[in-house]
Amino acid sequence: MNTTKEFNEVLTTRTKSLRVHQDRRNIFSLSASGDGSNPSVNQDQPSESTPCAPWAVNSASNSLFHRQRNRGDISCSSGKQQQLAVQQDSYIQSRAEAIQNLESTTNELTQIFRQLATMVSQQGEVAVRIHENMDDTLVNVEGAQEQLLKHLNNISSNRWLMSKIFIVLIIFLLIFVLFIT
Repeated sequence: MNTTKEFNEVLTTRTKSLRVHQDRRNIFSLSASGDGSNPSVNQDQPSESTPCAPWAVNSASNSLFHRQRNRGDISCSSGKQQQLAVQQDSYIQSRAEAIQNLESTTNELTQIFRQLATMVSQQGEVAVRIHENMDDTLVNVEGAQEQLLKHLNNISSNRWLMSKIFIVLIIFLLIFVLFIT
């Protein structure tokens, strides 16, 4: 259970950091592309406001670069960077979804293990109760056996007593019949 809790905490922390990162990315991408003056959005037409590559600024080939840029041969736009950003965004979104799926699966597994632990503890209690009931039953059976043996002894001793009384009565009857009649 401790490992599951640690894993769940790591997933929660990672999910929060990905959400914060995604929120930051959304804030910066919306503020940059929201006004329509983002040079990376206008990729078709290179303009003077487009930042140039660092190797083209203040160099001997600067004039050549401006001539080629005006002809449309070289574009200083960040199209590749935007494509990479879009790919990274989609990758981060897919990772965030995967983490959310993993987190929900972990939560489900946690609930399943809790239910399993509850069931195991309940079964343990039932087993203890069964054992106690078996002990009580064994004590009751032994007590019943002792009572039956006592009753058997009473019945046996009563038979001897009755047989003795019967014999004495017969003897008195014989004496009475023989001597008195």
